[in-house]
Amino acid sequence: MKMEFRTNRRRTALSLIELLVVIAILALLIGLLLPAIQMVRLQALKASAKNGIKQTLLATHHYASVQNDRLPSVDGNPDPNLGNVSLFSALLPYLEAQRRHPPSLMRFKSDPSLNASPPISPPPPPPSGTLEDMELQRTVTSLAFSSPVYAKGSRLSASIPDGTSSTIAITEHYALCGEARFDWRQIHTTCYELSPTFKMVPCSSSQLRRATFADGKAFHDVAPVTVTGPNGPLSIGSLPLTFQVRPLTQHCDPRIPQSSLPCGILCGFVDGSVRFIREGINESVFWSSVTPDKGESVSLD
Repeated sequence: MKMEFRTNRRRTALSLIELLVVIAILALLIGLLLPAIQMVRLQALKASAKNGIKQTLLATHHYASVQNDRLPSVDGNPDPNLGNVSLFSALLPYLEAQRRHPPSLMRFKSDPSLNASPPISPPPPPPSGTLEDMELQRTVTSLAFSSPVYAKGSRLSASIPDGTSSTIAITEHYALCGEARFDWRQIHTTCYELSPTFKMVPCSSSQLRRATFADGKAFHDVAPVTVTGPNGPLSIGSLPLTFQVRPLTQHCDPRIPQSSLPCGILCGFVDGSVRFIREGINESVFWSSVTPDKGESVSLD
């Protein structure tokens, strides 16, 4: 009699159905995790940009405390060693930074114009430019200073009767906006042609320019225009625009600020606070918050 022996072999392979189930579960988990990861990353970028604005506002207050309440000016600031320097250059000592190595806080990691662009070469120096000027790189900034607040001769306490907690001093701004380059070293409203002439020419919003917004006289920016409303003075934009929310770089308008974050824009107020202003804000509310001394009665809350 022939005996047959059967052995139980352990199956090690997955069936097609089991494999598809595993893949579906993994896809579901990834789909659930991605929004959370993106939210954490967005909050980190927002915190970094907010810190950059906050530190610059604190430097403004330190500068004013040393300079008899005088604010640094977009039109230049006296320096005992360098002569006339830009607003940001005047603040660098109060940010514990050197002019050859400015702080990274002036360029936001969330700024799409920097992240999507190749390395930036330094601007062409004027004919009398120093070797230091020629060597400096990465001179653009994602910060823009309010031209009305940082006007020549402004003081922290006396020049802002509308209230420091309701007056915007600093906003986000694409460092590279269309063909415009917002350079933290720039002071004057003049630029230079490219080599070989290096001829001095008037600037426009589409060229190398200083890091400001609402700079209507110098660069034809959209700026506040104050009118008489039913309840008193009210400011509107010289054009019906406020700010752009994360536009494509080719659609960036250098005449107004840009947010590097979705849904709104980070703004620093003269009192040192930083708030996130939602997109769709009423035009008159926004521009009334830009003027420091027109007597508007508005609230961003």
